[in-house]
Amino acid sequence: MCDEQIPEEIDVENEDETQEHYHADARNLEKLNKQAFDGVNRFLGNGLRSVESYNPRWYYKELACWSVKEYITSSGWKITAVQGYSKANPVYRDVHTDIDKSESCVADG
Repeated sequence: MCDEQIPEEIDVENEDETQEHYHADARNLEKLNKQAFDGVNRFLGNGLRSVESYNPRWYYKELACWSVKEYITSSGWKITAVQGYSKANPVYRDVHTDIDKSESCVADG
């Protein structure tokens, strides 16, 4: 099967060298991680790292709602009535289109 022989005993003389090599690699990795972290901190500054979290499923649904509204508006169509799709009445959602702006869009209708 395999021509290589598996040593039965651990070479004690090389064990210290192997451990030192491992620890040196770990120290180098820690140093690289710290440099990357420091670089990100310098770039972002001391302000907030995040303002809000989002649910990707809702994000894409809101994006689809807004896209349909924009497509209809840009095509010059006029909506005369909106019916509910899975509910009796249409459901509208405020979709954030900018950091401080939102638009009401049909989410279910």
